[in-house]
Amino acid sequence: NIIDAIGFYWGDSSKKIKQINKWVSTAEKAFHQYISENGMPDIIHTHNALSAGIFANYIKEKYGVNYLITEHSSDLENIHFSEEVHHLISDAYYNSNKNFAVSQSLKLYLESKYNCSVDFLPNILSNNFEKLDIQEKSIEPEVRLLHVANLIEIKDQPTLLRAFSVLSKKMPNIKLNIIGDGKLKKDLIRLCGELNIQNQVDFLGFKNRDFIKREMLNSDLFVLSSKYETFGVVVIEALACGVPCVASICGGPESIINDSNGKLFEVGNYTQLAEKIEEALATKYDRDKIRADCLKLYGSKTFANKMIKLYSEIKH
Repeated sequence: NIIDAIGFYWGDSSKKIKQINKWVSTAEKAFHQYISENGMPDIIHTHNALSAGIFANYIKEKYGVNYLITEHSSDLENIHFSEEVHHLISDAYYNSNKNFAVSQSLKLYLESKYNCSVDFLPNILSNNFEKLDIQEKSIEPEVRLLHVANLIEIKDQPTLLRAFSVLSKKMPNIKLNIIGDGKLKKDLIRLCGELNIQNQVDFLGFKNRDFIKREMLNSDLFVLSSKYETFGVVVIEALACGVPCVASICGGPESIINDSNGKLFEVGNYTQLAEKIEEALATKYDRDKIRADCLKLYGSKTFANKMIKLYSEIKH
């Protein structure tokens, strides 16, 4: 089966009703252009309710095209909307033929907040990480931890560095590589100095996916310390490389991490994070199984089969 799909992106619509209406009007012009080139679509698949879902609901009412929503956005949890905008979002979910959320926690929130039915549908693993030859980790004298994220407040690297400071006193051969950049870099480097771990932590800056894959394959453990994640794509990328993960219970990772592939800790609790890292390093994980399980759950074949079945059901 081949599905012909064309995606559109028109930028942020803001959260005000005037801007949303303007966005929908602009989107409809693009929709007419699509129809002139491709004919009427069978299905619209939107990836948030705000703006795109509101637009899809409008198109369904006007043209009878069915749609579904996959919700990725944390905006619905973290931003207060006016009653009018809230009503539009609720209508988008209610009139959708199917609603999905990329994590169990987001699913539960949407069902409670918008009184709608939502299923769990995790993000797909990128092709870059799906197609790789799993390698034996190179033998290194040091224990290598890896963290990949923007250096911003919500990623909570201070908790990671404080946990690492605790571990470094027990494990002098431990090393932490941090890939990413951001406005907090200078503050984090300063914190490393205050914690006396500057010689064991390397800030590698922004790197491409090939570099990140190599680092993952040569790491003993991946660590995510975020305050909030709707899913945590970087976690499944690490798992696809066969690397066990320790992650915060911040929305997304608890739908991904289990006893066979890592550990979870409470957001901001650096003492518990240090303990979970130590436990994970002492656990004999099967890296081949971690990768196989990841591909089975998040690989393109699994995702495509789900979507082909779903689109066929909605179309008919």
